[in-house]
Amino acid sequence: MVRLKIRIEEGIQELVGNHVLVMPIQVKQELQTLSTEKGKNGVAARIALEFLAKNKVKIVSASGESGDQALRELAQKGYIVATNDKDLRQSLKNTPQRVIVVRQSKYVAWA
Repeated sequence: MVRLKIRIEEGIQELVGNHVLVMPIQVKQELQTLSTEKGKNGVAARIALEFLAKNKVKIVSASGESGDQALRELAQKGYIVATNDKDLRQSLKNTPQRVIVVRQSKYVAWA
């Protein structure tokens, strides 16, 4: 969302209506680690962390060492996951919820 300058919160609102944004602690930790880097990834991570604070994203506990593992667990529990990571999307095909992705670098849609 940062690199493409997409207002993801508005797109999600259009797709699912009222919602609460949540993020597993593992993903936040990955962002914090990336935020210390120089270059595009570091800048994107810092902006994402600002987005979390500004939009009061709820940080939740989930098992798993990595962010992807935590997201898969939340999807199994019925959470909707938003990601453009191809491998993660593939691994979420057998979960009860659909996945939200960015299409054509312009808008969010169901995968």
